[in-house]
Amino acid sequence: MGGLYFFARADEQLAWLETLFEQVGDVWCWVEMPGYQYHKLQLSNLASLHLEYLSYPGHIRLYLGREQLSTPAWRRFVIKTTGNNVQKLDPTSSQAIIFDPSIAVDKVLLRGWMTIDKRISYLEAGIDPDPLTRWYNVIRRNFRKMMSKDYVVVSYTFEGISIVYREIGITPGAIKWRHSGNLLKPSIHTVVEFDVIPKQQESRIRFPIKRCPEGMRRCERCQGWTTVRMTPTSDDIPCPACQGAGCVPKRLRWCRRCSGSGRVQMNGQESLSLCPACSGIGIAPAETKWCKRCGGSGRIWTPSLLVGGSLTSQLCPECGGKGTM
Repeated sequence: MGGLYFFARADEQLAWLETLFEQVGDVWCWVEMPGYQYHKLQLSNLASLHLEYLSYPGHIRLYLGREQLSTPAWRRFVIKTTGNNVQKLDPTSSQAIIFDPSIAVDKVLLRGWMTIDKRISYLEAGIDPDPLTRWYNVIRRNFRKMMSKDYVVVSYTFEGISIVYREIGITPGAIKWRHSGNLLKPSIHTVVEFDVIPKQQESRIRFPIKRCPEGMRRCERCQGWTTVRMTPTSDDIPCPACQGAGCVPKRLRWCRRCSGSGRVQMNGQESLSLCPACSGIGIAPAETKWCKRCGGSGRIWTPSLLVGGSLTSQLCPECGGKGTM
């Protein structure tokens, strides 16, 4: 059973949990905090669950179960990094729904997630997964009722292309959060950001080619979108690698330096630059003379001067990071 990704405000999630406690008499819930610290969540202490204005998200996870299916099952294990022996709730033996809430950290609303374990995991543990699956489907449908039907979640690539994420739900509160100038992100440290658009605008968004004819494969340069931007501020042009077809022959020689993407990160640069080996096309001419020192990758591995002798990556001194001679 697939998981459900979502964006929701704290008050919306707490209201949903309150309804769940009121409607399902035998439901139990444990909250896992950083360091594998647990506390039992009930209707009486629901307000103690803080999901917004956190300075650091850490790890907050809820386990939801039913007494008629199973009581919480615990197991002990040793944390390799610290050697501490801790107790952890086992979601499989507990037949619990895993609920990672959508948390607000400063001006960033992080994506939430709801799921259960794989069916094979229950069967290997000698548990019939069908009762839990049926309850999970009911819970997931009820939770999806909070999601807006008028907006969809999108993101924008370097090429300026919009990608629609129909699998990510978003509540009215989260939409207002984004429209107020705040951010939607899958995690706190990633550069990826999401946006929301009215559903009627979805028809204007192009989608990549999913299947190519026999003997062809999806173009690595444009990823099947048929157009690219050579720079973030330039206009869309037909992909120079596939000539705007979205598909290329399977035996096409892709550039070794950029692996067909047309862009690389040069030493000391945070942004991507046009690949110096193929000039951003993604295809290497047959007569290309690749650097023998780095094999065309533009980088080599050298022993570190630090204790331990670990390897570090640096620009190839033979080709200066171009990958070609």
